[in-house]
Amino acid sequence: MRRIITKQLLFLFLLSVSTLSGQFLQEPFNAGLNNWTPNGSWGWNANGAADTVFTADWRGRTAIRSFSEGGTALFANPEQDAQLLSPTVDIPGGTSGLFLSFYQYIRSNGGQGRVIIRDGGGIVLREIELLPELTPGEETSSGDYRIIDLTDLLPGLNRVQVEFDVEGGLFFWLLDDVRLSETRPPRPTFPRSVGQSLEDYGIPFVVDSAGGAAVPYQLVLDFMPSISQAERDNIRMQLGAARVQSCVCDRLELWELPGGNFFDPVSGEVLGDPGDILERVLGGGSSGTIDEVELNYYNFNELQNQPPAPAMPLTAADISSFSPAPAGAINIAILDTGLDYDHPDLAGYVFRSDDGIGDGGDQDGNCNVDDPMGWNYVDDNNNPQDDHSHGTHIAGVIAETLADCDNCDFRIIPYKTHNSYGVGTLFAASCGVLQAAVQDNAAVINASWGFYGGGGTILRNAIDTAGSYGALVLAAVGNDSLNLIADQQNPATTSLNNVVGVGAYFLNGSAEAEIAPFSNFNASFVDLLAQGVEIESSVPGGGRGLKSGTSMATPAVTAVAALYTCENGKNTVATKNYLLSSATKEPGSLGLFVLDGNLLKPAAPCDEEPEISRPSTNTGFGVSFDGTTGNAVLTAFSDLQAGEVSLLGKAGNLIAKETDVFLTKGSKLSFSLDGQPDGGYLMVVRQGDRVRVESLVKR
Repeated sequence: MRRIITKQLLFLFLLSVSTLSGQFLQEPFNAGLNNWTPNGSWGWNANGAADTVFTADWRGRTAIRSFSEGGTALFANPEQDAQLLSPTVDIPGGTSGLFLSFYQYIRSNGGQGRVIIRDGGGIVLREIELLPELTPGEETSSGDYRIIDLTDLLPGLNRVQVEFDVEGGLFFWLLDDVRLSETRPPRPTFPRSVGQSLEDYGIPFVVDSAGGAAVPYQLVLDFMPSISQAERDNIRMQLGAARVQSCVCDRLELWELPGGNFFDPVSGEVLGDPGDILERVLGGGSSGTIDEVELNYYNFNELQNQPPAPAMPLTAADISSFSPAPAGAINIAILDTGLDYDHPDLAGYVFRSDDGIGDGGDQDGNCNVDDPMGWNYVDDNNNPQDDHSHGTHIAGVIAETLADCDNCDFRIIPYKTHNSYGVGTLFAASCGVLQAAVQDNAAVINASWGFYGGGGTILRNAIDTAGSYGALVLAAVGNDSLNLIADQQNPATTSLNNVVGVGAYFLNGSAEAEIAPFSNFNASFVDLLAQGVEIESSVPGGGRGLKSGTSMATPAVTAVAALYTCENGKNTVATKNYLLSSATKEPGSLGLFVLDGNLLKPAAPCDEEPEISRPSTNTGFGVSFDGTTGNAVLTAFSDLQAGEVSLLGKAGNLIAKETDVFLTKGSKLSFSLDGQPDGGYLMVVRQGDRVRVESLVKR
């Protein structure tokens, strides 16, 4: 297992050293094409982008998400053939393996991109097509990482050239970090900062072909309703698996398996698509009993290095002050880090069912014993206490929005799906969605988290099922500044009628709505923007705090959806239509980022009419990482005066500092992160006795 934990650090180390044994070619294109020979429209770009080329159809896309960042090789011509040929590379005798790896970002115009391997005499040894599934206008991920095994060309191969060939033209093709090495490089996560954070926290993981991080040696299985427990146990025994956990009346099960069929027994690497492997191992009959099988993918909200404390089950005394929810209450499910259910801001909003404590009964008939207050899927017990702060902050935003409404009873049901680090799993998330909608009658579900990479079918099926029970899912679109056209985040970009994807905006120096610098975007996947910069809300322990993110924008929309449900009943289509039709429309300035330029309209208290269409001016500041300049940037949303602004590393080390700072509204303060590793950083602003802290992530 240790080998799995250290794989990302090994990858970073290998890329940072150019003279390691067994590394025959390493080209980061930092200062030009070097000795590569271009033909046609191949050239070099210093920023890892194609934003200066009109025919590239760039339109707000992010730079290629390669490890080295900076310069890249660039092809941009929708109609032309072209080639980029490497210098000749010597392969020492006795070399035991040969692997070509590289980052690419391609937008198709119907042409083909391929890599051609030639020997020292120019003879073609292999041609590999790279775009078998893209149609015109489609594109790869901005961090598409390829590993091609060329070991079978050995022995006898003494010299080699690598050629990247365009046939028929592409809108753009960005190439970076091309390597030839003797050993297979570890596959990085997407974004890379996810893997780095998991490393920092000591959380083991494996990576799928799309960069998704997952729990080693674990599978999530969604069973058909007709399967018996004996049939499940028989399949499990055939695979040599152990059942770790089950949920929602045993619909979903989490299994841990030995290496062999699904995972490499030594490295833990994923050996292929779990569904294909399952059918191969068990035969076609498995499809009649198992609806879906997937890796237990990690998902994330606000990552922080906060080791967990034991979560003891609730006692009768813990719930004695909470009255059972009335039968007609509108239930709002929050799938997150849990809830500080004793917080005064949440008084009167915390859900309690008829289940008691200690009697081993299931009085509410939801297949969970002694669960009066939601469920903790991290520790598999009945105590969803928040040991992070993210979930409580979200609940506070919802409660504050609902406070003006006295026509309905609202109850917040906490499902702890994420641990103290802000890390959740596919199993916990899917269980939470199904439990909330099917068993606990939730009308709206707040999902301020997400993940990239493969997987997501089990979660999608859970959300689809939730829609059948009248539950609307409000999902944050993510904080990675990504154009979601290719880098889609589950579950926000799931194409279901009961999902609303929520991004974040702030008001700039001219009091105009502007997409938040961190917010993911694309009008095809983001339905609505809500204010998500420096939002004040509840934090554990009875206090208040400021947070920024699409996570903070989402609960404002969740609350409005609950208010509409109060007046009109559970109807996902009608509620979603209301959110979109009543939104302020600014297509001219925001149409590229969000559907119709939709901005959340302030919530009306139940049966009152909304009063205004524009939000109030935000005060304070926001921080972000600018991938183009490599700087940590503080943006002032109002005039800002501070005695000191400091940039700290994740270990608390001082990187840079400015004293006696004065920024006018809309202006920026930048600190260089050149030479600093990817991962989390803190911007600390001292204003007299007040200290305000915001986090950012270098990617």
